[in-house]
Amino acid sequence: MQNAPTRAAVGAPPDSSGVAGTERDTTRLYEDPMPFSGWKVINVPTDRTLKGGNWLFLISHRFNPAVSEGYSAFYGLDGPAVIYLSLGYALTDEWLVALARSNSDDNVELEMRYRLMEESGGSPLGLSVQGAANWLTEDRPNESRWRGNAFKGTAQVTLTRTVGERLGLAVVPGLTLNPDEHVSGEAPLVTLGLGARWKLQEKVALVAEWIPILSRSDRTVTGATRYATWSAGIEVTTEGHVFQVVASNNAGLSTDQYLSGGDLAPGNVYEGQFRFGFNIFRILDFSKF
Repeated sequence: MQNAPTRAAVGAPPDSSGVAGTERDTTRLYEDPMPFSGWKVINVPTDRTLKGGNWLFLISHRFNPAVSEGYSAFYGLDGPAVIYLSLGYALTDEWLVALARSNSDDNVELEMRYRLMEESGGSPLGLSVQGAANWLTEDRPNESRWRGNAFKGTAQVTLTRTVGERLGLAVVPGLTLNPDEHVSGEAPLVTLGLGARWKLQEKVALVAEWIPILSRSDRTVTGATRYATWSAGIEVTTEGHVFQVVASNNAGLSTDQYLSGGDLAPGNVYEGQFRFGFNIFRILDFSKF
């Protein structure tokens, strides 16, 4: 059986010239890293960062209609869709910042991630911390964009581990402040993200995550019950991109949205109570343009 590559192998093979000792292209994923090749399991963060000076572009879609709406909505693919665009920059090899926007509530998100520990021969775990500040900039009648409840905050800690040669696991406890802007003084939400990646073959894997709400499992948002977010899909890693095609019960893509719970009950999966979507990650080095 072929051994899975180590974390240190990412971007480490010889360049296209084949000459040993030449500069490596840090925007290329020559090998499929473990435990995770993406910067998110699907929604929750992994511990991955970038080579300092590189950029990371992410585009995510979640189609709003559920598969259960059938052919008349082309099983949800007719849309509309929630769209999330993010551009991140690696200040150092360990420090990643990103600015993003979702068309749901015109949610602007500033993210920061710092990797404290990388899984290697000297450490059995990967460890990173991530914080995000969100600003709901949607134009609403008689409401200022600068109102206090338009601002939210989240914090997450990511622990990752490779098990055997093909399984990657992530445990991601999280905290969300001001989870529902319509409820004044709502207590913070405490969540526990659980993620997994099973490598089927080189550069092809299954990914899944579940994010139960520990503090308020029966919470509602504007009268609608919210359920623990779940997502699952297939992932393909190429030299330049990481692609994920997924199904989920949550259309929200910014951190405060996916941590706050999905709108489709998890027990109704076989009835088509889920929606399709995708993520695309791309590493960029603008100095080469």
